[in-house]
Amino acid sequence: MLYILISTIIVTAGAIYIARLIINYKKDNNRLNEQKEYAKMVYPLRVSAYERLVLMLSRIEIGNLLAECNDGNLTVIELHSRLISKIRQEFNYNTSQQIFVSQVAWEMVSNIKETVLQQINVISSDISPREDANILSQKLLTDESSEKLRNSLLNTVNFLKKELADLYW
Repeated sequence: MLYILISTIIVTAGAIYIARLIINYKKDNNRLNEQKEYAKMVYPLRVSAYERLVLMLSRIEIGNLLAECNDGNLTVIELHSRLISKIRQEFNYNTSQQIFVSQVAWEMVSNIKETVLQQINVISSDISPREDANILSQKLLTDESSEKLRNSLLNTVNFLKKELADLYW
């Protein structure tokens, strides 16, 4: 009788153990499938975020800004206003992308935006507001800080590209 009771307890414990293994396996498998589905959904959004931030950085590069904003018939104050407005518009349009990139990447992008704004403000403050906008354009393109800014911008783009590659490749 004791032998039957011990056998029953062992078989029951074994059955419970196997049942728990099966349940845990199914939970893990379901969790893995959920993670795969989530990754399928988020992957295109993250790639798009990096793409949009690189595009934004390209658009706020001084040379590209001037090509878009200076139509040749402006004063310094008018060009200054257009440049500042364009940078803020680009940045505000892409603000939501920060949820898909690292904090470091977002801070680098934000710092570039602030540096471009600062450079435009500093250089334009040294020129009479009623002067021809081409004077401001020329100074923005030839100022020694422009080269440093271009290098910072390229470093940020390269960082974004590397971060994306590290995530997915």
